[in-house]
Amino acid sequence: MEADKPAIRSQSRSLLIPLLLWLPSLLLGFAYGIYLKNPVLLDQALALAGHSYQIGKNILLFGILPLALLALLLYPPFFPWLRLTWERIRKKSQFDRKLAADLLTRLHKFETVPDLLQLGRLYLESGQYGMALPLLAKALEKEPDSPRPHSLIAQALYEMGRPTEALPHAMANLRLLGDGFGKAEARLLLAKILAQKGELQEALAQLENLHRESGENYESLFLEGLIYKHLGEGQESQRAFSKILQLGRNRKRRTPKQDWILAKAKMALLLKGGTFMGKDQ
Repeated sequence: MEADKPAIRSQSRSLLIPLLLWLPSLLLGFAYGIYLKNPVLLDQALALAGHSYQIGKNILLFGILPLALLALLLYPPFFPWLRLTWERIRKKSQFDRKLAADLLTRLHKFETVPDLLQLGRLYLESGQYGMALPLLAKALEKEPDSPRPHSLIAQALYEMGRPTEALPHAMANLRLLGDGFGKAEARLLLAKILAQKGELQEALAQLENLHRESGENYESLFLEGLIYKHLGEGQESQRAFSKILQLGRNRKRRTPKQDWILAKAKMALLLKGGTFMGKDQ
């Protein structure tokens, strides 16, 4: 049955296209018939249509559009979203093509793990996940007990919406790090992947460990609030979002992503909850 769906869809489109092509001809033929029957009636109809169009245009330009723009500007997450979007565009535009070309030249001669990881990270940060994965996989083959390749592969697969493949790498990354530097980021990534995969209780357990070991932060609290909302535990969800507001009051300097999370938390509290987002917090 699933295989038949594309055929049904394309068949309905094949009927729609001739109809759209014939419709103007039918309308013109109908208008010409009215003109032959009563030319004055057609002129009146066209004048009425033009008048109605002008009224509608004025309502749109001086009524609906200003109100829509005002609503957009008053929507709390709008400016943080604008700042975050600009930051992402700026990062992608700063992709160092010369460095990437130099690394590729060196890798053609002799593959080293640092070069593979550096080039893979460049592609990862610019959103070119498909280019990053083969390089990171080669680095992992050369150093299977290194946490760095696991971490970057897990990030790439998470961004691509492939949590089942990302999960073993995120777990390996956390295990290999031990109590070393970067454990908090590794645990947060693991929690995000578990949430994306739908294993919400396991994600909450990782967030609890993270908060106990390293303290609370914007991303972990927001993810916690979303998970509790999805589980129908409104009070716990509100508590997590309220903590984000407390962090925002205590810290005046925030990154674009922190500003975005703070604005989303405010809206979630205003709307008595929030919506579950599988990937991007």
